[in-house]
Amino acid sequence: MPSAKGLHCWTFHCVFGLLAVTGMRSGEALRLKRDDVDLDAGVLTVHASEFG
Repeated sequence: MPSAKGLHCWTFHCVFGLLAVTGMRSGEALRLKRDDVDLDAGVLTVHASEFG
């Protein structure tokens, strides 16, 4: 899937890695926003998960 800026392969690489190491569902990963990540605290907040 080539793109004009060449980011598609790295985007998929990161998303599949995130799914693999967290056990997150694809819908949860796709709903993530920048505010859901706190790099200083090392926390990723998942909203609207299957069990709330």
